[in-house]
Amino acid sequence: MSQLKYKELKAAVESLGLSLFAVSSIEPLFEHRQRLSHWQEMGYAADLGYMQRPTELLTSPQMLLSEAKSVVSIIAPYSHRQNAEVPPGYGRVARYAWGADYHRVIKKLLLGLIENLSASIGPIISRSFTDAVPLLERALAARSGLGFFGRNSMLITPKLGSFYLIGEILWDVEVIESPPIIVSSGSCGTCERCIKQCPTNAIVADGVVNSSRCISYLTIEKSGVFSEWESRAIGNWLHGCDICQDVCPFNHSPIKIGTRSPLEKLNEESGAGQILKLSELLDIGSDPEFLERFKGTPLMRPGREGILRNALSVAANSEQTNLVPKVTKLSETDSSPVIRAQAGLALARLQAIASNW
Repeated sequence: MSQLKYKELKAAVESLGLSLFAVSSIEPLFEHRQRLSHWQEMGYAADLGYMQRPTELLTSPQMLLSEAKSVVSIIAPYSHRQNAEVPPGYGRVARYAWGADYHRVIKKLLLGLIENLSASIGPIISRSFTDAVPLLERALAARSGLGFFGRNSMLITPKLGSFYLIGEILWDVEVIESPPIIVSSGSCGTCERCIKQCPTNAIVADGVVNSSRCISYLTIEKSGVFSEWESRAIGNWLHGCDICQDVCPFNHSPIKIGTRSPLEKLNEESGAGQILKLSELLDIGSDPEFLERFKGTPLMRPGREGILRNALSVAANSEQTNLVPKVTKLSETDSSPVIRAQAGLALARLQAIASNW
């Protein structure tokens, strides 16, 4: 086991362009197990298999690295810029996915941090990740004092809001001379904007989200053909959703300022951007074509099948009858049975809209 002074860790993190981090113990998150178990039992995990794993695994950092002595949680803000207007024929992408794949960006950053520190304190046994292992990352960050849980289940840091990703390092390092952990003060008070303005009523209680009704889950994690309700529910979202964060008062000042991410790869110039043209998406005829356009971005998660399914739904939701020829072709000839089926449903809706004009 190695020792590292807190001020040395602070300097190393700040050299990456980041400023918010905290160190916490490796102890299990006992206080979250019952709540997590109830969430699972209610079926709110939907088809998220990795969130249906035993609560002991999801709340026990040391099960992921037996040698671990502490956890470092690091906040990586993504873009706070104003949302672009969505013209007819376009769909929206959630902020975190505007740039390059955050898994790669943050993992590379954390590995570089570990390498730099090991040069001064010797070999380090570690694991680093972001949104990639069965662990309640927000709960760890909250325990370390980086924020509090909002009603939408997001971790909120006063003055920064919630537009950020969280990265973790589990390591066999004891961080010494650390300031005492002060749990970040703040609360939602009486505000219920996220609950009231979620168009699908996915927030069923304070901090509790029913995944099967969440637009982010539907557009990214759900596989297969949408039901009619699911297709209509996503509105104009192609990938993810920001509604519950956009309406949060803690995010109003950051959005007004319009700060870019300190990690350039997370900004829109490095990825898919804020909006995508539906006609161009519907012209992507194969997985290799999709890979060529979206390689290295979060949109690879749902892949061509998921993104085109979403685009077909957005086309119907926004009454893009001009896309009927493209939708017809997809319904008849696409290699994916999911896309063919979704195209058939979208075509029926678009034809009904056209016939009523």
